[in-house]
Amino acid sequence: MPDSKKNILSHSKMTLTAPKLPNGSFPPKFKVQTYNNNVQFAIFTGLDNSGVINAGMDPITFYTVLAMIERMIKEPTPAKDEVITYKVENDQGRGKDKALKSTTVIGKDSEGVLFISVLSTDSSMPKVKFNFNTDYYHRISIPGVSKATVSELAAQAWVDALRVIMGVHLTTTYEPVVFNGGGNNNRSNNNNSGGGFNHSESPTTDGDIPW
Repeated sequence: MPDSKKNILSHSKMTLTAPKLPNGSFPPKFKVQTYNNNVQFAIFTGLDNSGVINAGMDPITFYTVLAMIERMIKEPTPAKDEVITYKVENDQGRGKDKALKSTTVIGKDSEGVLFISVLSTDSSMPKVKFNFNTDYYHRISIPGVSKATVSELAAQAWVDALRVIMGVHLTTTYEPVVFNGGGNNNRSNNNNSGGGFNHSESPTTDGDIPW
């Protein structure tokens, strides 16, 4: 469970949104949360009874994701109807119970727009991508600047903000882990038990991604 106390991560402006899904009650939201000294991406789909799509990770993996977004900013815009994606596979469980829970996807489409998503291994869950773009109330206007550049600026701003905020937040909310005699600890119920990195070196066509 994410930390229940309200903090800067609870600010609505720290949340990414996507267009409302068919039959959705509200637009999907991509939130960054913390729990048990770790970080969690949480997608609230806006669909009734659909649950939440989560990607739990340790702080180093979270900062790696931020670095991957910065790397994606520098990628050239792919050809028409193609995308470039980086992926982080998020496992859950230990030993024989360890299994893939979700995949964090960072991408750039053929217009140069950057996006992020978390895909669940549960096929019944919707697949939603969240574009990095300007705020609803604050549109950026720079002569000669393309839609792609605006997306790059928004993605960099998101990275810069979370890089600073998360360092302070994790430090001030840290709780020591207490190990018991069985080799487990009182933080063993988190779902940040791993993460594999998969960088698509060449663009993939729209038919190879779920949107």
